Amino acid sequence: YIFQLDTTESFDSPLLETTSITQTGGLIKWHPNMTWLDTTVYYWRISPDSISPDLGYLWTGSSFITSSDTLPGWNQSHFYQFEKDRFDDLQMKRDKDLEFSENGFFITIKNKVYSPDVPPEYVYNYENAAVSVRPWNYITSGLAVVVGEQYSGGAWTNSGGEYGSTSTSFSRVFPYPTNTLEEREKLINFLKDTIPDGSYVWVFSVLKDSTQTFHPELWGLDSLSLGMNIFSVLEAQGATLVRDLENKGSLPYGISYQKGFGLLDEGLAQNLDETIIVESFVSVRNKNGRLISSLIGPAVSWDKLQWNVINKEQNDVDTLDIFGVNAMRTDTTLLYGNVESFDFSLDGVDVQQYPYLLLKYHLEDEILHTASDLDYWRIYFKQVPEMAVNPQAYYSFQADTIDYGDELKLELAIENISEVDMDSVLVNLKVVDKANNSYFVEKRWAPLTQSDVDTIQFIIPTTDLSVGLNNLVIEANPNDDQLEFFHGNNFGLRPFFVKGDKTKPVLDVFFDGQRIMDGDLVSSKPEIKIILDDENRFFLLKDTTLFDLNLVAPNQEITKMYFSDSDVHFSPATDSKNEATISFSPVFEQDGTYSLLISAKDVAGNLSGDMEYKISFEVITRRSVSNVLPYPNPFSTSTRFAYTLTGDIAPSVFTIQIMNVAGKIVREITQDEIGELKVGTHLTDYQWDGRDEYGDLLATGTYLYRMIIKDDDSKNYEHYTTKSDDFFEKSFGKIVILR
Repeated sequence: YIFQLDTTESFDSPLLETTSITQTGGLIKWHPNMTWLDTTVYYWRISPDSISPDLGYLWTGSSFITSSDTLPGWNQSHFYQFEKDRFDDLQMKRDKDLEFSENGFFITIKNKVYSPDVPPEYVYNYENAAVSVRPWNYITSGLAVVVGEQYSGGAWTNSGGEYGSTSTSFSRVFPYPTNTLEEREKLINFLKDTIPDGSYVWVFSVLKDSTQTFHPELWGLDSLSLGMNIFSVLEAQGATLVRDLENKGSLPYGISYQKGFGLLDEGLAQNLDETIIVESFVSVRNKNGRLISSLIGPAVSWDKLQWNVINKEQNDVDTLDIFGVNAMRTDTTLLYGNVESFDFSLDGVDVQQYPYLLLKYHLEDEILHTASDLDYWRIYFKQVPEMAVNPQAYYSFQADTIDYGDELKLELAIENISEVDMDSVLVNLKVVDKANNSYFVEKRWAPLTQSDVDTIQFIIPTTDLSVGLNNLVIEANPNDDQLEFFHGNNFGLRPFFVKGDKTKPVLDVFFDGQRIMDGDLVSSKPEIKIILDDENRFFLLKDTTLFDLNLVAPNQEITKMYFSDSDVHFSPATDSKNEATISFSPVFEQDGTYSLLISAKDVAGNLSGDMEYKISFEVITRRSVSNVLPYPNPFSTSTRFAYTLTGDIAPSVFTIQIMNVAGKIVREITQDEIGELKVGTHLTDYQWDGRDEYGDLLATGTYLYRMIIKDDDSKNYEHYTTKSDDFFEKSFGKIVILR
C-alpha cells in the first residue's frame, strides 16, 4: 500500500511525504516522521500498489488541519476542502475567491430602412422584438442608443428626453437626431461621459424612409469644435466600419460593445435595401449565491461554530444557516437562521436528535454583484467512537476447506481506533451458500474502551451449513447499534469450502471372533459381533437407527432383530474411536442354512455397501467332530491340523496320538498345545514340527495317527462324516515326514 501526505490535494509540493506498507489489508497504520506546521491543512491518500500502468492507482483519502485547540471537530479553510461542498449560483477560484455564477441573454438588432410591413427590430433572446425599443416612433433619422446595466444587463429606462435625447414616452431607448452639431454633441456626451464603464451599449441608425439622412458626412468636422466626433467615440470602443458612413452616406448601421471592455459586434449595410444583423451576448453575474457544506458529524456533543469572511464590501450581505440532521440522515431541520456572529455557541443543539449538522452560507450583493470570500468555517464537537476489524492484530480461521461435521472457528481482533469509549459491541456473522441460503448468528461482546483491542470468537457447527462453497461475512456494530463515525471498516469476508462426507463406513461381521466365508459351518450358539467403523470423527455412530438387522431361517422365515431384545446389545462410538458394535448370541435349534441381512449407514447417510450385506452359514445342532487332517501332508518342517466341529461347544478332550509303523506312540499332542477349538471347519494355529516326545526329530518315513475326542462325560464324540474319511482305516490316518 502506498501512503502519501502533502499540503495540497495535488500531492506535488516539496513537503510531499510518501511511504509504502506491505500487509494483507485490514487496519493499516502509518506514523509519519515529520514536523507538523500549526494551523495547516494536510491531505493524505492511500492506494494498493499499482500492478500495471493501465490500472493505475486507486486512491482514497481525506484532509485535516493541525490545531492547538483542545476540542477536535470539523474544518474547511483550503480550496480543495471547499471543493467537496455544493455551490449554488456560486463558484470558487483557486485563490479561494468566490464569484457569483454568470448567465446571460442574446440581443439581436435587425436594422434596416423602416417599413411598416417589415420594420427594424431590437430582439431579446431570439424572441419577439422589444416594444420599448422603437426609436423610429420619435425621430425620422439619427442614432438610437440602448444601455444595459453592467451586472444585470437590464436596459436603462428613458422616461422622457433624458440625457439630451429626444423626448419619448416610457421606453428603453435614447433617440438622438444628428443633423446639427448641438444634437451630435449631446449624443457624444451621453456615450462618452454619462454611460459608465462596464455597461453594455447598442447604437444603431434610424431611417424613417429611404429619403432620410443622419448626415454622417458632417461628423468628422465636429472634431474642430468638440475635439472628438461620433466616429472617434465609437472607434475607441472597437468600431471599424462606422467611418465608412462618411463616404457611403446614410446606410443602415449597428454596433454593440461593453464600454471599456471592447467590441461585441458591428454591421454596415451596402445599400438601402439591405438588412444588417448585429448580435451580442450579455453576460450577467448573479447577485446572490449559496455554499452548502458537506455533512458534519456525528457528534457526542456540540460545542461551537466559528467562521470568518474576507474581502467583504459595503453592500455584501453574508449569513449562515445551521441545520440539524437526524441519525438516519433522512430529515434536515433548520436550527438557526441568518447567523451573523462569527463565534456562535451550539450548546443548545440536542445531539441525540441531531448527531449531524449542515451549514449553508448565503451571499448577496444587490449593487455590484460581487461576493465576499469565506476564509474558513469550523465546528468544534466531541467525536463519536470509531472502531475497525483488525486482522493484523489477531486473526485465526480454521481452514479453507472444512469437513462436514467439524466446527468452523473464527477469531478476529476488533480495535477502537478513537479516543472515545464504546459500549458493548454487537457483532453478527452470516454464512451464505451458493443458493443464497444463509446462516446467521449474533453475539454481544464487552465494551471497547479507547485505543483498546479485543478478540471476538465464533464457533459454528458445519452441520448447520451447506456442503460446497460458502461465504462468511462478519460485521461489527451492525445497523449502527451505537453511533460510529465510519462503518466501512467493520466488515470481513472470507470464502471457504465445506467438504461433504462421501466415504462409506466399513462393516465387519464376526462369528465367535472369526470372519466366515459364505456357507461356512458355525456354532448353534454363536456369539455374533457386528462392527461399523467410520472415518468421520465428527459424526459419531451413536444411534441404533443407523442399523437394520434381519435373520433368515432355513424355512426362509425372516425375523427382524430389535435392539430392545435381551440378547442384542449396542455399544455406541466414543470420542476416541468412531466405531459402533452390535453383539448378540442367538440359539439355533434347527439344522440348516441361515442368512444374516444387515443394512448400515453413517450419520451422513453413506451406506456401508451398494447392496445389503448378506452372509449365509450352516448350523448343525448335534455335537460331532470330523477326522483331523494334517496340512500339509507330507511335510518337511511343520504341519497344522484341519478339523470340522459341529454343535455348540468344543470337546473336553482332544488328543492326537502319533505312532510309528510298529504302533509305538512317539508323540502325543494334547488340547492344551493345540489351543481353543471352535465350531466349524478350522485349521489349528498349532504347528507340529515332526519331533518326538523328547524333542528329537523323527526320521523320514510314514507314521500313523489317531484322535481321542471325548465330551464332558468322558464319552467319545460323535463322528462327523466328511469325504476325508476315505483316507482313514479303522480310525487311523497316515502322516508322512520328508527330510
